Amino acid sequence: MASYYSQHAVAVKHQIMAALDKDVVKRLHKIEPWKHFLIVGWQYLLLAGATLGLIVNDNPWIWIPLAFIQGFTIFNFTVLL
Repeated sequence: MASYYSQHAVAVKHQIMAALDKDVVKRLHKIEPWKHFLIVGWQYLLLAGATLGLIVNDNPWIWIPLAFIQGFTIFNFTVLL
């Protein structure tokens, strides 16, 4: 017996293929390394900026949003793996 996710993922895939042209789907799945490097660069800038902000500021009201930015950015690195 297949899992809940796999059963529904197949149905969604069929709906997408029925709604979109095959060339559009193929273009959307094309891997473009420069985009990935651009995203990684942006993630490093976010992490560096948030870290610098935490080092420079001593106000806890600034720490909280910067800590959230750091946390989500680090999580995004795991997604990029």
